[in-house]
Amino acid sequence: MKKSLILFIILLMAVSFITGRYAFRSPSPATIGGDTITTVDTSHYVLPAPIADKMVGSETISFYIPVPSPVTVPDSGELNLDDSIEVQAVLTLSQKEYQSENYHLWISGIHPRLDSINVYERNNTIIPPSPKLRRWGIGVMAGYGMTRTGLSPTVSIGVTYRIW
Repeated sequence: MKKSLILFIILLMAVSFITGRYAFRSPSPATIGGDTITTVDTSHYVLPAPIADKMVGSETISFYIPVPSPVTVPDSGELNLDDSIEVQAVLTLSQKEYQSENYHLWISGIHPRLDSINVYERNNTIIPPSPKLRRWGIGVMAGYGMTRTGLSPTVSIGVTYRIW
C-alpha cells in the first residue's frame, strides 16, 4: 500500500510538473526586453502658400519665329517663307520658400509654383520592457495533504517557486 501511494504521489507530481511546463508560456523575448516599432505617416499638402518670394536674377533667351507668308518690310524689301525673325525675351527668375512644421523647401525658376507635396514622417513607438516575473510567491493552496492519518483534503498557506 505504501509503495503504491508513493508511486501515485511521484506520478502525480510528474504529471503536474509536465502540465505546468507546457500550460504556461513565457512572453517572447521582444516583449520582455522592449521593442521599437517604426511607422511612416504620409502628410499630403495641396497648394501650400509661400512664406517668401524674392527675385534671384534674370535670363535672356533667344528664339526664332518663322514668317508665315511673304511680308513687305520697309527699307528691306520682301521676306521669303524660309526667313525667320529672332526675338529676345528677358525672363526674371524668382525663388519661393515654403515652410511648415514638417517641411522647409525652396523652389526657383520662372513663375515657380508648388502644386502639392507629400511628406513621409517616421515615427518611432518604443514599447517599454515588461516587468520581470517573480519566481518566489506565497499564497493560499487547496488540495490533498499528507497527514498522520493519510491523505485528506486540506487548505493551507504555502510557498511556491516558479521554475520557468
